[in-house]
Amino acid sequence: MKVAELKQKIEPYKAAQLRRLVVEMYKAMPKSLKQGKGIDELICNPASGRKKQEAETPIDMGFLGWKWSNSWTTRTTSITSRRTP
Repeated sequence: MKVAELKQKIEPYKAAQLRRLVVEMYKAMPKSLKQGKGIDELICNPASGRKKQEAETPIDMGFLGWKWSNSWTTRTTSITSRRTP
């Protein structure tokens, strides 16, 4: 069911029916989904609305000493050039 259809279906529901519906849907959700989608936060603070998932922050891999070339990665320092104690 699409969101528009859902809104149309629940329009005539009374508050008690909506409460029961929310509780049953909450119980049916896996814990990982509740945490990943911020469901608890939405329930505690409905005025905040649903937050968009943040894009992953790119990781700076420069400290590894890798240099990117066409389609292969090559190491700028050779492993044998390191001195071991």
